Amino acid sequence: MSNEEDRFRKMVESSPDWFWEFDENACFTYVGPQIRNLLGYDPSELIGLNAFDLMDPGEAERVHEHFDPVAEKYLPFNNLININRHKDGREVVIESSGTPVFDEEGLFRGYQGIDRDITARKNAEEKQRKSEEIYRLLVENQNELVVKVDAEGRFLFVSPTYCKTFGKSEEELLGKHFLPLVHEEDQASTAKAMESLVHPPHTAYLEERALTMAGWRWLAWSKRAIVDEKGRVKAVVGVGRDITLRKKVAEELQESKEKLQNIFDTSSEWIWEIDLSGRHTYSNQRLLNLLDYGPDKIVGRVYSDFLHEEDAQAVQKFFPKFVAEKRGWNGWVLRWRHRDGSYRFLESNATPIFNSAGEVVGFRGADRDITERKEMEESYRRLASLTSDYVHYCTRKGDSSFRVQWVDGAISSISGYRIKDVITMGCFLPLVHPADQQIVSDHLLSLVPGDRKSLEFRIVTQQKEIRWVSEKSRCEAGQFDGELILLGAVTDITERKQAEEALRKNQEMLIQTQQLARVGSWQLDAASNQLIWSEETFRLFGVDPQTFAFSYDAFLKAVHPEDRAAVDAAYSTSLRDGRNTYEVGHRIVRQDTSEVRYVYEKCQHERDANGAIIRSIGMIQDVTERKTNEIALLAATQAAEAANRAKGLFLAKVSHEIRTPMTSIIGFGELLEGTALDPEQQKYLAAINSSAHTLSSLIDDVLDLSKVDSGELTIKREDISLHAFIRKIGSLQQQQAALKNLSLSVSIDKAVPEILVGDPLRIQQILLNLLGNAIKFTEEGEVGIEVSLVEESEVRVLLDVAVKDTGIGIPTDLLGKIFEPFAQAPEVNSQNYGGSGLGLPISRSLASLMGGSLRVESRVGVGSTFHLILPLKRKTGHVAEKSLAGSDVSLWKGPTLNVLLAEDNPVNTQFITKILENLGHEVTLACNGKIAIDLFKANAFDLVLMDIQMPVMDGVDALGILRELEQISKRPLIVIALTAFALIGDQEKYLEMGFNGYLSKPFTTRALVDEMLRVLPREANLVVDI
Repeated sequence: MSNEEDRFRKMVESSPDWFWEFDENACFTYVGPQIRNLLGYDPSELIGLNAFDLMDPGEAERVHEHFDPVAEKYLPFNNLININRHKDGREVVIESSGTPVFDEEGLFRGYQGIDRDITARKNAEEKQRKSEEIYRLLVENQNELVVKVDAEGRFLFVSPTYCKTFGKSEEELLGKHFLPLVHEEDQASTAKAMESLVHPPHTAYLEERALTMAGWRWLAWSKRAIVDEKGRVKAVVGVGRDITLRKKVAEELQESKEKLQNIFDTSSEWIWEIDLSGRHTYSNQRLLNLLDYGPDKIVGRVYSDFLHEEDAQAVQKFFPKFVAEKRGWNGWVLRWRHRDGSYRFLESNATPIFNSAGEVVGFRGADRDITERKEMEESYRRLASLTSDYVHYCTRKGDSSFRVQWVDGAISSISGYRIKDVITMGCFLPLVHPADQQIVSDHLLSLVPGDRKSLEFRIVTQQKEIRWVSEKSRCEAGQFDGELILLGAVTDITERKQAEEALRKNQEMLIQTQQLARVGSWQLDAASNQLIWSEETFRLFGVDPQTFAFSYDAFLKAVHPEDRAAVDAAYSTSLRDGRNTYEVGHRIVRQDTSEVRYVYEKCQHERDANGAIIRSIGMIQDVTERKTNEIALLAATQAAEAANRAKGLFLAKVSHEIRTPMTSIIGFGELLEGTALDPEQQKYLAAINSSAHTLSSLIDDVLDLSKVDSGELTIKREDISLHAFIRKIGSLQQQQAALKNLSLSVSIDKAVPEILVGDPLRIQQILLNLLGNAIKFTEEGEVGIEVSLVEESEVRVLLDVAVKDTGIGIPTDLLGKIFEPFAQAPEVNSQNYGGSGLGLPISRSLASLMGGSLRVESRVGVGSTFHLILPLKRKTGHVAEKSLAGSDVSLWKGPTLNVLLAEDNPVNTQFITKILENLGHEVTLACNGKIAIDLFKANAFDLVLMDIQMPVMDGVDALGILRELEQISKRPLIVIALTAFALIGDQEKYLEMGFNGYLSKPFTTRALVDEMLRVLPREANLVVDI
């Protein structure tokens, strides 16, 4: 028994707890030795002392209330908390447990038990309680959502703001899992973020959608795991903020925003080597994943080519030190430029490379991508900034203003003022922008106990910067009568306000732009058939937004009835054919005025992954003014075309009526020149020929002017032997100059190439006109042509063909007018020089069509120089000299031809017959196309001269029948068209009809012979003497 007692005593004495016994009066009968450590007493000092004497009276009374009911029933007690007074006077919190003691007769003799010192635990619990009380105060008075969940995600704590946001009571949430409140599409990422909390640093940031009282809202959460000493997650604390507005503003400012890339890739490292110059000598393939460069892109290049400029300077500074001290580095964070231009944070660890002599020759290292960590650090910074909303505590007595009693340190980051500066101010009004002070003051004065209000206003920082803040506050009654307590949290919303202002300005600008351009926009939801219009669209349609039925059918009703089917078909076809866009022009009928307006629409469809249309977005523009102008322009164009056609027909008729008799006049004039005439008759004949040629030239000028005006005159490109060509033109005017005793010279710069490409007919027309004018207006002296080279290249040359004279000259104020149709200087008319005034306008137009220009220099009484600036292409090789009008008449020395002449005008028939007979040919006459056909059937003809306009059957119909007879008879037939019409394209038209040649009346003997020579076959052995 003594052994057991001894063992028990040793156990008692070795225990940190105090064992005791007291009798039925609570007086100690045994006190364990631990009392020395617990209360500072020796056990002998407490024997016989009442246990309640170790407590203060109030505490003893309190403990009696709990102990006495138990002792009266002789029941055991457990964990009875009581505060004992230490011998040194300090309080010690004790947790007591005891069991009743009975004697052999069963009589109650007291209690024996054990006491434990729980002072430290109680102090910790009290500290925790106070901390939680302060925490709850802050939580309940800030706008963030605060929750605490266990490791499985069940709510342990929810802040009032969270309950209010989700419309649920604390009882409804506690013990429930939070994940069902998260949007289905975000649950996986949320779960993944929760899982990541098991790893250091046990924090996470995420954005998710949650179903709140206001519907689905975006929330940003910063989460921190509470872990035990073994690193196991016991609970998770989360601080959330509603970022729906920020999301909405961001989406409106930028329709699509790139999602943050997940760059968690730290499982392997980039291994590298560099020499002492910093040039890479080795790199593994990991670089490709880190920076998107292959090893071949970095080996041989120095690190500074890829480092951020600031980091490159740091490496350049410390690199020599590492070499000198023969040591490497660890944990050096550097920014490396990615191939896409961005920078990646790499943590570098390196060791020196030594040669056999122990000298450092380079470094070998391993870098790992810590960009993720850096981004996480930024997230932590943002997490810390969650409490950057400064929290304040203010009081107000009576009608006075609220005075600041306490404010946290975040006030400095928002306002720039120190805490003590703000407290010294007494209230926040001095920080408020002057324009908002009255609003804030009225807001504060309106607060009554129980109010929970928010207000947005501007403050002026210490740096005189204007910032927007949002305050959410709660007003409570104070401890004293009339005292109010204001608890508030202020958030910096400057960026949001700036974004809203930018959005407002953009929307205002868009509306103004749409009004100016009269362009509206619309959107049609495919699933709901709901139609959305912009303000300008309502104005275009004259529709009241309050009464308009927003649907596709309502839109169709506003379309003009005649265009409705086409508009619907355009939209339906784009849906059916899978096109993503369509456009259509149509009319609408304004609802307010019934006015018909023209609009242009363009639509773009948005489709899902299966090709189904989600929505259609379009624009509509009022083009009534443009459409009206187009209609007017079309009418004017049609009228102008009709006028041109009428003018053309008139010119053709006049040309035909004049050219027909002119043929015989000019023709017989040529014939008379070959007869014996006395001098007076020769004089009369010369006058007749001159007048006839003048009239013919006038008709040609009028027709050319008409061609230029209508844009139907075309320029041809032919090879020209330029030197011979220019001299031939000069020789054609030599006789006219000689008649006035004028010398005519031709000078060509040797640098001008011999062979060029251009339109010889039009160049000749311009130069003959200019030379003719020079001779006409020069009474004495000389005229001439000078050709010089202005510039040249491998493919073209630019020539200055100058026609000079020593004539009467042109006044300076009239130099511009002479190029106007029918315009002549008054001096010209007064001196009776004559002329139509069409030559120079036609010449300038022809020069412009050839890409050149025509200008004049002149002095009255001295003379004039006309400069034809002419661009011509180069041409290598020999070119035969072109025959020019005005050369000697060809004399026929070939065989006699049997010619059929179909001509209804007797005078012209007589003239043409006479020419042909003089040339030795036999002529058969037909006065219309039918007779010509009959004669062809009965005779063999070498050549047919066919007038186009004849009675009974015209020349075109006759040609068709003749070609059929040609096929039957197998006899080749040569037909030359004769016409008094000379409109644009006539020659090409008749040649395409099947005529071999073409002559426009009036024509000369030379022209007739030249055309005959051109169309007759070479085997006819024709010979012409020039």
